[in-house]
Amino acid sequence: MKDNFGSKGYTLIELMIVIAILGIMGGILIPRGSSYQKYRLKVYAEQLCEDIRFVRHWNMNNEGNCHLALSTQHYRIVKNTAIYKRVDLPLKYNIYFTQGKETLRFTSKGVPRMGGCSIRIADTKLKASMEITVVPASGRVLLKDEIIQN
Repeated sequence: MKDNFGSKGYTLIELMIVIAILGIMGGILIPRGSSYQKYRLKVYAEQLCEDIRFVRHWNMNNEGNCHLALSTQHYRIVKNTAIYKRVDLPLKYNIYFTQGKETLRFTSKGVPRMGGCSIRIADTKLKASMEITVVPASGRVLLKDEIIQN
């Protein structure tokens, strides 16, 4: 009988171990569908919240006019008359805000000029949203840490 010590190839057990390891790694590394979508919703809400805070602090610390202009699919930070930043949301995301509050302006004391408001970023496919509140008396910008199912 002849031994095949020089044969090249993998045994069935070796192949099954490699496939099992790849399956485990794939399950860990590939984000889950709805949890990943909720994460993206939270990221967009946090970004808008930070941009509102930026506008508030800029008006408190600098002279000039800086405001945030809202639309259903995007928002802009405008300094004096120039667009400083524009954020376009993907098509499945919408921004909902109180009618007449399309522009957020703050005084030099950090208080909103038109009173407080609530802004909601919604994922229309996931049917979930997050809410940002601008407090009328103080101008504090609060992001509710829960995702609201619509």
